Amino acid sequence: MRVRRLAVILLVVGVIGGALAGFFRGEKGGVEERRSVAVEGLDEMGDAAWMVDRQTWGGAEQGQDVLAVEGVEATAEENALVAEMVGLRQMAVGTGLELAPDEWVKLAQVTRRMQGVRSAVEAEIGAVSAVAPGRWRMDVPGYVEAGAAMRARFFGEIGEVLGTNVAVEVIDKLGPAFEGYFAGFGVSLQTLEIVGGEREWRVTRTVAYSKEANGGEQVAVRRETFFAGEEEAWVGKLRVEG
Repeated sequence: MRVRRLAVILLVVGVIGGALAGFFRGEKGGVEERRSVAVEGLDEMGDAAWMVDRQTWGGAEQGQDVLAVEGVEATAEENALVAEMVGLRQMAVGTGLELAPDEWVKLAQVTRRMQGVRSAVEAEIGAVSAVAPGRWRMDVPGYVEAGAAMRARFFGEIGEVLGTNVAVEVIDKLGPAFEGYFAGFGVSLQTLEIVGGEREWRVTRTVAYSKEANGGEQVAVRRETFFAGEEEAWVGKLRVEG
């Protein structure tokens, strides 16, 4: 069932990518009719469903098969993986990077794993304080040496799953974006504002980039908000300390 679900997700991502590309380029052809496509909860960690009732592709009249796909319900992890792929594609806009659908999946799996490693490291060194009932603040100092090892592992895993040639292109074109995505791999000062209870957790991360992790000349500040799952290291730390 998981293979079937992932195949459907791959299909939908490919369809959406192709349709958007055709729309923005003003090209004719491609997907002529999309009868029913519903995408819900991409930015949430809860249950959501990708439903594809029927797709009719340009060229079907010339004897090509008409594609019919039965809708299935994706798991929270599968939804998170799709959201990760969407984020990576957005990062790649304007870079000229083009990957096959399965390569986007593999890259997203690597970035998801590395975010898990990052969460564990930051939960270990972060200082948590209670702000109000159901609200916490975590201050995370820089971790230059561990961050350098994390970056090396991250790039190494990209090479393992995509092959050397593709990995070189990915790192060359998305390297700067990855630095921002992983907060400089430890060369930054971070504050996480965590709000939650029961099963829903919202995290607002503020990152102050510095030339030195101990608070040198500030370069930029970045703020992002996302939804965390129960398995996140921050949530685990909050429960232990609570």
